[in-house]
Amino acid sequence: MAALLKVAVAERPAAPCLATRFDYGTPLTAEKLQQTAAGENFLRKFLPENADLRLRVHGTLARIEVNKCFFSCLSAHSEEITATLKQIGFDRITLDLEGFASGSFDSKMKGGKDV
Repeated sequence: MAALLKVAVAERPAAPCLATRFDYGTPLTAEKLQQTAAGENFLRKFLPENADLRLRVHGTLARIEVNKCFFSCLSAHSEEITATLKQIGFDRITLDLEGFASGSFDSKMKGGKDV
């Protein structure tokens, strides 16, 4: 619809609320949301502007979700990514080998696998 209406940002990926980066029931704080936003903003510099990206948060573990075609973009910078995300406050950093999945925390709610 945005493309039909010639909205300038029509090609940008969806950017849902940062709360979707956390499992249901996780108490959210301004600090956690800022940490997650900072992590995603940093990761974006290694990806095309329209790439889907989610930094899913599991306590102090950061799980990076991107489309599989962008794995090599992140892998090429793994040391810098790991160091920066640890500096931001994460203890462990993982790349989800299943790739990007919108609503991945919803699988528990739908009776799917536990992520």
